[in-house]
Amino acid sequence: MNKHVEISGLILSVLVLAPLLGGSSTALAQTAQAAPVAQLQSGAYFIERGNALDGTTDRPLDSNAEVIKGGGARVFDIGFRIDLNDIARTYFVRPKTKTTFAEAARRISIPTLRSSVRTLVQPLVTELESFITKMASASSEKLNGLSNLDLARKITRASFCFGTDPYAVTYQIGVESTFDRTRISPTKAVGLTQMTSVAIDEANDQLGNRGNDGARAENVEYWKKAISCYKGKDAFAPMFEAGIIPRGKLIEKNAAARGAAKTWIRASIDRQIIYGQIILKLHLARASGAGLTGLPAYQEAMRDYNGDRKNGHDVAYGRKIVRGLQTI
Repeated sequence: MNKHVEISGLILSVLVLAPLLGGSSTALAQTAQAAPVAQLQSGAYFIERGNALDGTTDRPLDSNAEVIKGGGARVFDIGFRIDLNDIARTYFVRPKTKTTFAEAARRISIPTLRSSVRTLVQPLVTELESFITKMASASSEKLNGLSNLDLARKITRASFCFGTDPYAVTYQIGVESTFDRTRISPTKAVGLTQMTSVAIDEANDQLGNRGNDGARAENVEYWKKAISCYKGKDAFAPMFEAGIIPRGKLIEKNAAARGAAKTWIRASIDRQIIYGQIILKLHLARASGAGLTGLPAYQEAMRDYNGDRKNGHDVAYGRKIVRGLQTI
């Protein structure tokens, strides 16, 4: 596999917003002046049901973290150790992302402010929408089956829930597919996030397709919570649970499974966004484990997302994304 990640550490009984909003939460706690530092650091913000950024979340919950004991991180075929501190932290690099998402987390925790979250994030969404409209074709909204504004909202919500910077995600999608969900590359990568067979296998592993052979249970649980944050009350079943591919099998060397998997992903923008977020976050965690932070972490992660590590260590793609995300 391109990447095999093992996580050890804390697993929370419901979705914790604090790790999704800052890793150790120290930096974002300082940014969100109105948010009690102790709450952010202790992971007191939770989402049980509802959508994270549209004000429909039912209620925040308080829960103690469960400590998963035993079985430290091991080195796998990629030769890197990626633990919970790397994969559960956030990777927000634009100042407006940090301040907006930190304040969003604070308001979500206060019932009387929850309905104002959508208004809070609207300036960020508007900037992303403007960029999408500029880069996409005139027929993109028809092809995608939703407006550029709604696509910008989806990207923003997913980045909030998975802990990635929406400016980076938006610029990358523009480069990968020019915001066309129907795009198929010459190498048969599909969708907005241009998912390859290898990437699909890795994402399926992270979602539990091969059990402990693919990812540790706490790894699987983390992604489920992030997806629940993004999807709200809407159910999401990975392709191996939906009967699209045989459970426990890889698709890379199986033509029928490859075709079925890619058809399934192409049929839904949410699936494309979710699978793309998982792969990007894995690469960011790997970069973090190698000691990189901020924009250098994104440059490294994007290089791996594009497969450039296997192609002469070319960094042009990563540099392009890093430069571009700062121009939106």
